Amino acid sequence: MKFLRYIFLYLFLSSISLLLVAQNLKVLQHNANEAYLHGTLQQAIFWSEKAIEKAKNTPKLTSYEYSIILENTAKLYIESEQYEQAEILYLEIQQIRLQTIGDSHLDYATCLDNLATVYQANGNYTKAEAMLLISKQIREKITSKLHPDYAQTLDNLALVYELLGLYDKAEDFYWQSKEIRERIGGKKTNEYATTLHNLAELYAKRKEPKKAEIFYQDCLLLTQKLEGKNSVSYAATLDGLAALYFSQKNYEKAKKIVLESMRITAKIYDQQHTDYALNQNTLADILKGEKQYEKAEMMYRENLIIFANKLGKQHNYYTNTLFNIAKLYEEQAYYEETNYEKAATLYLEVLERKKEEINKVFPTLNENEKLSFYANIKLFFNSFTNFAIKYAKKNPKIICQVFENQLIIKGLLINNSQKLRKKIITSGDTQLIQNYQLWQQKKEQLAQLYYTNTKTWRNIAIEKLTETKEALANEIGIFEKQLATQIPLENTVLQKQISWQDYQNILKNDLQDNSQNNTIIEIIRQVIETDSVPEICYLALVINSKTVDYPIVVKIKNGFELENQALKFYQHSLAEQRTDNESYQNYWQPINKILDSLAIYSNKSVKTEKVYICPDGVYHQINLNTLLNTETGSYVADEQQIYLITNAKDLLQKLSTKHEIQRETMQNGLYVLVACPMYDLPDAREEVLQINSLLKKTSYITKTYIDSSATEEAIKKLKNPILLHFATHGFFSNLAAYDEKNIENNNSNNINSDDRNQNYLSNISNPLLNSGLLLAKNIKANSLNNSKLSKLIHEDGILTAYEVSNLTLDSTKLVVLSACETGLGTIYDGEGIFGLQRAFIVAGAEDLLMSLWKVNDRATQLLMRSFYENLLQNNDSKRDNSKHWALLKAQQKVREKYPHPYFWGAFVLVGK
Repeated sequence: MKFLRYIFLYLFLSSISLLLVAQNLKVLQHNANEAYLHGTLQQAIFWSEKAIEKAKNTPKLTSYEYSIILENTAKLYIESEQYEQAEILYLEIQQIRLQTIGDSHLDYATCLDNLATVYQANGNYTKAEAMLLISKQIREKITSKLHPDYAQTLDNLALVYELLGLYDKAEDFYWQSKEIRERIGGKKTNEYATTLHNLAELYAKRKEPKKAEIFYQDCLLLTQKLEGKNSVSYAATLDGLAALYFSQKNYEKAKKIVLESMRITAKIYDQQHTDYALNQNTLADILKGEKQYEKAEMMYRENLIIFANKLGKQHNYYTNTLFNIAKLYEEQAYYEETNYEKAATLYLEVLERKKEEINKVFPTLNENEKLSFYANIKLFFNSFTNFAIKYAKKNPKIICQVFENQLIIKGLLINNSQKLRKKIITSGDTQLIQNYQLWQQKKEQLAQLYYTNTKTWRNIAIEKLTETKEALANEIGIFEKQLATQIPLENTVLQKQISWQDYQNILKNDLQDNSQNNTIIEIIRQVIETDSVPEICYLALVINSKTVDYPIVVKIKNGFELENQALKFYQHSLAEQRTDNESYQNYWQPINKILDSLAIYSNKSVKTEKVYICPDGVYHQINLNTLLNTETGSYVADEQQIYLITNAKDLLQKLSTKHEIQRETMQNGLYVLVACPMYDLPDAREEVLQINSLLKKTSYITKTYIDSSATEEAIKKLKNPILLHFATHGFFSNLAAYDEKNIENNNSNNINSDDRNQNYLSNISNPLLNSGLLLAKNIKANSLNNSKLSKLIHEDGILTAYEVSNLTLDSTKLVVLSACETGLGTIYDGEGIFGLQRAFIVAGAEDLLMSLWKVNDRATQLLMRSFYENLLQNNDSKRDNSKHWALLKAQQKVREKYPHPYFWGAFVLVGK
């Protein structure tokens, strides 16, 4: 923000010459200009306000000319951090220019840019982005993109995205701005220096210190040549460089630089200015690093007052300073334990502010932006969790807050996606629903673009295809944001706070199976920052009817080993069908000790009846039921009933409903069975025919799609089948491209060709486009804007997870993926697996049966037949949890013929 102020000076001086009004009005404007140049900002504001009063009484002055006088004063208000007054003037300017020049004029775009600056300074990033996107659109229509004003709009947009934590998006806009400025004015302009500074700041935040330092140093040299060593721009760059050296623990060098920055800033402004407070925050960070806690705290406290007075207590600068003080108290607690309480109080205040930020910002973002924003804001919750684990020795009840925080942030994206979808579908708003369907169609087109076979295409055609893909992806993101703004989400993303006791109470009252000892386990993958390499640990928060006062915490410290050597050992033991004597001790024994201690009866053989587990990290990649307890010789499947859930919030609602209703709906509806044996899966047809025969015997309504009828088009037309079964190849890969030749030449069930990226667009960043199911190809062309491309692009037989999320499965009780590795995907801490699992849940499916590794065809066929036999038997009984029981019994039957867990343990049932 502070590095852009020379822009205001340029605009301020250039706009004065536009006025041809009475002489005394010119004098007032001249006085304001002179005062500004001499650094007396308040005096400049005084004369500018006088000019406004005079202008109101100048008959010859047009409305447009009057708006320019208002604009000059508004810029001075921004410079002096009087944002409320600036906003009032800019809103008046906006109305005048709408009436005089319309909403397609460059001067109107400039007004929007300035208004966005006010919103950004106030922390209202949503409004700032909206203004800037309109400005960008106006400039693109009227002028060339090689224009300094267009570059400035890109810079402003990038800054908003940077403040939201959308670093990739910010980087893209900054680089576009840099290239424009370099082509227009070369590498020796103030504008070019601005972009160098912005990129340095961004790379510092992204923890890329080498890149950041290069840009800071280049910016420093250029700014010194252009403006000297006593400018705002030079001081801002020094401050950024000091913060960078602080992050590298070079405190002496950092302190020297920041003190020079403070000297310059104080000379230009005063010690109550936001820029000076930001300088002081950097110095306070350095003092904290040097363990000069009293001096650091005093500076942080002074800065809080400045931020509160200038920007308000809701601004990020204020919140981040509170966070710094909390971290300071946490460090001091090593020496004085009473500081733990002070730190806890501030941490909780910071988290409350971050919850407000989630409610305010989250609904305005598209899926990709939400993921970046989530990663940024989750850092604050992670810091609190790390603190709470240490503080729990003094105050164990703080673990309650850790559990309740997890309920807030875990699965935040998927919950919001489900809520958005449901709100639209049930809105009754015809136009909104049509817009939603149009958005889905665009997503379908994008998926087809990515998987278009380009083997025989010319380079120019591939280039055109890539351009179309990028434009469509951008259009989809904008469309999604617009959809979100059209529906009321009760102005909140985070619902009423749910306490851990709510879960305990529902477990006590969960008497469908007459159990009094059901348990919920929330798994958390936690990264602990250290002076050297960050450490990874796993926390298991355990709640059942026997826990008292707070959830019990199990800390498994060797997270890095669990995710690497231990996971490889587990996977190799399965693939080679060897006895695994280690994985139980690694992944389950620490947790099981707590379950033993919570057993209702003194007899240790009586285990917890149900264990509901919400996994995270590596726990998504293993099937706990397959772990061998070497002390008893039994698998976990024999000792406990494990229920995997995607989100604990859904469990609370699910346990509160009557299961009799669920049994009735499972019995009535369409059962859809899909088989694609053409992809070297000869048993797929037989599997589906057997299941179909079983269902028909009990009068269930079925529909089968086998061989050439099992097309994408057929699947996409389905509406809410009660069950959807796929017997076909699944895939997951970081490079997405598959063709029939690759499949024919690969005997493995996991299609993974070395030359695959020769035929398809590569480097797909969206993980939902990297996984999917292989179906029959359809020659029907799909309509795209580009007529030439539309002749070449069609349904390709690749049903990606990206497309699956568009399916209508809101009443679907179960999806079965009888294929290899359909449970794989890209794992995001706290958000689960981005792959088929996530896609089917977003589409509305209640439960998903999927595989974690390559499956044996015959064992799978036996398991599936047995599963459906049990499911049909169970549907006619009063037994609860029919799907889970059916899978358990099917696995037991497979074990009689194939005892190793490789054969029976690949499939897991995951519920909402």
